[in-house]
Amino acid sequence: MKLSYKKPDMNTYVIRAGNTNQYKIGKTSRSIRKRLRELQTGNPYPLRLYKVFPGDYERFLHIKFSTKRTRPNGEWFELDESDFKHVNLKYSLPVSFRYYAKYKIGLAIGYANYWLRVISLAFFIYILMDLLKQYK
Repeated sequence: MKLSYKKPDMNTYVIRAGNTNQYKIGKTSRSIRKRLRELQTGNPYPLRLYKVFPGDYERFLHIKFSTKRTRPNGEWFELDESDFKHVNLKYSLPVSFRYYAKYKIGLAIGYANYWLRVISLAFFIYILMDLLKQYK
């Protein structure tokens, strides 16, 4: 009996931008090296392949690290190498409602933090303008 290894239809990759803590999590059914070259075209940092997971785990990893996104709905994350130490995809469950809800809550918190900063800045500018008027 001959055992053969079947190449998975989809691979999930993690790419690191230079020596930064910026990581891109994506998936491809094509060559990962080609995908890396495509991404390198528009990136100022040298991109390096950090990890590859056989199979489609992109959504699972996006949800797991949703609070560490650099932009809402983006594929780039601000991560540490220690974040990947406890990722064991061999036994991971498919994305369920619980993970989806956690993902949506993470997005809502991200948007809330953004608008809270914008409002705080506007309030600070208003107070500063008021103080300047008093001293004129």
